[in-house]
Amino acid sequence: MPKILIIDDKRDNLLTTTAVIETARPNFTIITAQSGEEGLRVAKAEKPDTILLDINMPGMDGFEVCRRLKLDEDLQHIPVVFLTAVKTDLTNKIRGLDLGGDAYLYKPVDSEELIAQLEVMLRIKKAEDGLRLQSSILEQKVVERTNELQELNAKYLDSYENAPDMFGSVEADTSKILRCNKTLVKALGYKKHEIIGQPIFFVYHPDCLINAKKSFKLFVDTGEVHDAELQLKRKDGSKIDVSLNVTAVCDENGKVLYSRSIWRDITERKQAEEQLQR
Repeated sequence: MPKILIIDDKRDNLLTTTAVIETARPNFTIITAQSGEEGLRVAKAEKPDTILLDINMPGMDGFEVCRRLKLDEDLQHIPVVFLTAVKTDLTNKIRGLDLGGDAYLYKPVDSEELIAQLEVMLRIKKAEDGLRLQSSILEQKVVERTNELQELNAKYLDSYENAPDMFGSVEADTSKILRCNKTLVKALGYKKHEIIGQPIFFVYHPDCLINAKKSFKLFVDTGEVHDAELQLKRKDGSKIDVSLNVTAVCDENGKVLYSRSIWRDITERKQAEEQLQR
């Protein structure tokens, strides 16, 4: 049921306007206030759908009431129709509209014009409320989806950083290491910043540099490396036997940009093979 607040310091005006609205629209709920201060309190408590606001009132005039309404987050979206007994000049009319007023009606108000104006204001309020609700729902969905993505990203980062295998990415044009996971850092005994930006051959043991360079060229040329057996070099100079597998990330033209490299520690397997050969 639409709720209309009428703010006017003249009791006769309140009674007359109320009677006009109730006669034409008996389903409307009419609330009244006889001062700007009272009107603001009633508006805050009742949250009307439209406000009919007299301009010329003692104390707080209609312009100031409108200004305060539009500063209040709970009230700023309520349509305001100014009522005045004087054919206001253009300057005052512009002032009222600049303050957030939606329309002007002149006293004595024509009953048909008043009802028509109220219907317009109510339609505007309903449409804007619907848009705000949709916007609020959309914002909530965006927040929820963002939270989901953040959780997924955190899980992905945890899986990447703490995977059993050693992960890294190598830029094809420069051979520089772009990123690596904690597993690789821990295995080699370096800190991450000591590895990032180094040429990929920095992590390989000198004994396998020839094969490491062949594997890198194969990656650049084909975008793939499968089960290449190499040796990584720890910071203390010792070896880690690894099996290298690489896939490439390419641009839209198929040019290889960087690698997705996986080194699997096969030290125990290699030791077992050596024992069998003895």
